[in-house]
Amino acid sequence: MTYFSKESISFFEELAGNNHKERFHANRSRYETYIKNPIRTLTQAVIDRVAEVEPWFDLEPKNAVFRINRDIRFAKDKTPYKTHVAASINHGGRKAFDRPGLYIHFWLDWVWLWSGCYKPDKQQLSRIRRMLVDQQPAIDKILHNPQFLALFGEMKGEKNKIIPKEFKPYLEQQPLVAHKQFYFMAEYPSSMMVRDDIVDRIMEHWHAATPWNKLLESVLIEE
Repeated sequence: MTYFSKESISFFEELAGNNHKERFHANRSRYETYIKNPIRTLTQAVIDRVAEVEPWFDLEPKNAVFRINRDIRFAKDKTPYKTHVAASINHGGRKAFDRPGLYIHFWLDWVWLWSGCYKPDKQQLSRIRRMLVDQQPAIDKILHNPQFLALFGEMKGEKNKIIPKEFKPYLEQQPLVAHKQFYFMAEYPSSMMVRDDIVDRIMEHWHAATPWNKLLESVLIEE
């Protein structure tokens, strides 16, 4: 089943060239037809597939899909609308920044699928580093899994130039303790938007990311 269409890509192409409220409102019906409805329907399809393997998974598309309006209060760029559409499929949706899952991002030139942990706080970062040290064999197995490597490649993220003393002895053995972000991503041409097997492709990435995300969730979320 296809969700987006070539008209979806055309909408963003035109929006990028004329990003004004008047133009957007004049084309709101196109936005609803080619962008808003497809991303919500696709998100629901992914949620349904996730719930097949995680029956407790409970998320509504309206809580997963990001608004197309940009927050321009403190931005130099005052264009009012994003030229992409995105959803965060996790336990909590787009506002649950501490819950790992899969971030789906469709825009003009690319489709991005992100996962992992982008911005842990200080306490969460310390717990992640302790996990990296204490569970290194399991982590190495996850991150060197052939499917993970084929879909995502290596772990990405910014690093700290200075790390706590307690973790310095492990730096050579486990370089990831220097990281302050722990995410990975896959990038595809925008043509992926219109594939009829897009949900299957997204779920391949969900399953490949799940072992790492389960470990992350065990230390990120304090019960």
